Amino acid sequence: DGFNWITLTLLSALFGAFALIYKKKGLEHEHSLEYLGVFKVFEFLMILPFAFIVPLNFPVRTYAFMYLLSIFITFALLLENKGFRRMEFTKYVPLFNIKTIVTFLVSMIVLEEYFTWGQIGGICLIIFGLYKAESQHSIRDMFTHFKESKGVLFSLSGIIILGIAAVFEKQLLLETHIISYLLIMYFFSVINTLLALTIFYDGYKGIIHGIKSEGRTVLLASFFATISNLLFLAAISGAYLAIVEALKKSSNIIAMVIGGRYFHEKDYMQRVAWSSLVIVGIILIL
Repeated sequence: DGFNWITLTLLSALFGAFALIYKKKGLEHEHSLEYLGVFKVFEFLMILPFAFIVPLNFPVRTYAFMYLLSIFITFALLLENKGFRRMEFTKYVPLFNIKTIVTFLVSMIVLEEYFTWGQIGGICLIIFGLYKAESQHSIRDMFTHFKESKGVLFSLSGIIILGIAAVFEKQLLLETHIISYLLIMYFFSVINTLLALTIFYDGYKGIIHGIKSEGRTVLLASFFATISNLLFLAAISGAYLAIVEALKKSSNIIAMVIGGRYFHEKDYMQRVAWSSLVIVGIILIL
């Protein structure tokens, strides 16, 4: 029912905020691809015990589609990491709002998920409120910064790809199982990152190096991310994807408060004050 998916989404947002903070901390001292390799290995190992109790007998077509999607997701995550590594925490987080817009538009086209004007207004308020909470630039300054910053371009490219991929993830969830899907996708991601490390760097040695240098931080990030992903996939199984995606963006406010303190950002409390618009938006979409 409605209460369940709302609760699942808010919990996913909370764990997602902690994952984001630990991810930023780990990327400060680690190569983007090495970090992604270690991150995916940890995620896969965490969910591997479920392989004995969840269904895995899906059609070959489904596995092929999942692997194709995993290539795009792995590439997008690498771009995200490269961008996140180059940017300040509070300048990076606002870009996540673009994923909501992309998912919203693609879900209308592919999934035929149509919304009431009240729900559309609520999603717009959430996006605008989070933008004002996290960015003090004018629209013109923002676009100028987008064109001049490699970090922004990397991040935007990854976020847009992930926004599109989220729509196809929901389609695959209808054919599989929540934990089965995550298990298979994590496995494919490990393969993808190992192949990339082998081609461009030093293969599995990069993963060993990453574990030695930032293992504890990456482990915590992958733990919180795995829980957040499980809760998010459970939520979109019972509700419109774009609405869940928008509500999950409340994690940005949590990340701003905690991350602002941890990374000693200036004026973060002033940005948090705009979260009142986010609360209004959440009420409208419910």
